[in-house]
Amino acid sequence: MGFRNDFDNANMENFNNKPEGPYEVLIVSIEEKKFKTGTIGLNVKMVIRNDVEQPCKNGFLFHTFWKRRSPNEMDKQVKGYSFNQLMCLAQAAKLPNGKEYETLDELCNDMIGKPIVASMEYQGEYNGKPQERIVEFDPTTHAKVKHTEKKQSEPDSFAQAPESGFTVSSGSMLDDEDDLPFL
Repeated sequence: MGFRNDFDNANMENFNNKPEGPYEVLIVSIEEKKFKTGTIGLNVKMVIRNDVEQPCKNGFLFHTFWKRRSPNEMDKQVKGYSFNQLMCLAQAAKLPNGKEYETLDELCNDMIGKPIVASMEYQGEYNGKPQERIVEFDPTTHAKVKHTEKKQSEPDSFAQAPESGFTVSSGSMLDDEDDLPFL
């Protein structure tokens, strides 16, 4: 039995939207990124843990720390980002209080792989899509991590592009370029 397209049933309203609320996550990466607008941000990528019972396991959450327009002396220690906000993330990652770092990179590397709780809510829209925003970082309540990385699967054979009936050759198919009608 087959089916036919029925676009009356095509609704993007809840397409890939995660429920608002707290998520047990692991910090996957933290990298400084220059955006199309020219602004620079510290982009934090987090994977939703699959070893804790919660929705959207193996999904991702993102948070960007923006450079301060008028950084204070403490902000300047972390390349102009909000020192206070970065310390909230470090505290949630249970880094030792008082530990010294030479660079922001060292601090960020120390947080990679650490479990935290990231509370997400939707705030506004961009290009018609609701925008996720992390509003709070907290220490995990599940300190023992058994999360396993999701393996990339091979595409299903029915979803592959059909093979074409011709091959591409590096040689010319015409013996004489004078035979070309558009020269």
